[in-house]
Amino acid sequence: MRTLLALYLWPTILINLGNAFAYLFQLMLARSLTIADFGAFNALFSLVNIMAATASIVPFAIARGMILTPGGGARSIIEQTSTGGLLIAAVTATVGFPLVGPLCAALKIEQSRTALLAIALLATTFLCPIAVGWLQGTGRYLAAAVALAGLPALRLAFGAWLVLGLAGGIDAALIAAMLPGPLVFVAGLVAMRAAFCLPRTRLPPSFWPDFGRFTLSASTSAVLLLGFWSLDMVLVRAWFPIDQSGLYAVAAVLARIPLLISIALVIVLFPEATRAGLSGDNPERAGRRVLLLNLALATSFGLAAVTVLSLAAEPLLVMLAGPDAAQAAPLLRVLCFAMATLALVQIIATYLMARNRHGVLLLLAAGIIGFVALSKSLAPTPLSVACWLATILTIELAASLTLVWLPPAGMTRRPADA
Repeated sequence: MRTLLALYLWPTILINLGNAFAYLFQLMLARSLTIADFGAFNALFSLVNIMAATASIVPFAIARGMILTPGGGARSIIEQTSTGGLLIAAVTATVGFPLVGPLCAALKIEQSRTALLAIALLATTFLCPIAVGWLQGTGRYLAAAVALAGLPALRLAFGAWLVLGLAGGIDAALIAAMLPGPLVFVAGLVAMRAAFCLPRTRLPPSFWPDFGRFTLSASTSAVLLLGFWSLDMVLVRAWFPIDQSGLYAVAAVLARIPLLISIALVIVLFPEATRAGLSGDNPERAGRRVLLLNLALATSFGLAAVTVLSLAAEPLLVMLAGPDAAQAAPLLRVLCFAMATLALVQIIATYLMARNRHGVLLLLAAGIIGFVALSKSLAPTPLSVACWLATILTIELAASLTLVWLPPAGMTRRPADA
């Protein structure tokens, strides 16, 4: 247990340090941009995160491939995934260019170059997770945490230069968000340079079909989870006046603190749950032990964060976006509870995906559909949207916990010997 706790400790600290840099970046934007531009930036940023949901599972897919590939093959995996990442970036930019007009119309964006920068951000979003996957797959969790923390740290540095120093506005904010991804990708290649000294080996024929199947199912899970994380901001931006969507964005940015603090545990959870599945001595029990440790830690972190945010809602909002933001305190209290709950749902979903338990996808899909439908028909205010999000996520948590303790498909209890 002591070894496992140490395994989680430093990566969790580093990733949450990165989360602190991410919030400093948002604080800088809230103080530098108008409330309307801040809302527009976060609507675009949320939409990019939803559309690039596959990027969030890339580290897990690569790490899983490295762990399950007999005889290594690290060099081949690194070479082929890096080439694939660059190709995806080029295709995304090409396909996204004609969508500039519809994007501007849907999210009330005035300048087409702003939408172009958002598409460029989407195209480069896949690069950093590829490097993180290489590090996770080789068990270098600390280095993977440094890469994840380096992304927001670099965004803050570029933001200080482009947004504060050069007063570049929303376009500069998008450029600052975009540049770190390629830099971390190059740093990852440098960190894995020892692998290029190994002989190139042929991957087994089953590698890419298995990689594709896992990526497809895990991408679906990631899209649904990111929908819970970000879709509310997009809906509020589309359905309500710009000033209300700006206030909602301010509250939502702060409310993600419980989620980000708790979800840092996933960087170790997924590879360890995958390795537990290779254990011959009751792998289901070994996997659940890893899950319970994660849930206990995440619940402690989440409750502490929700308590602080709820008690200090008004001063925190004023500090982030000025006196007018204090009226978003009720939104913050509801959303921070929703995000703490989402952290637990995401940890359980990650565990189930690592164990090839794909029934969780239907559960998440039903939750997203229910959230959108209820928000559309029964949410006259942004606060109502937040309340429906919290309600649906509470139901998701109870249902996903039940799913964990159901026997896996194909497993039946052995009858007692006569």
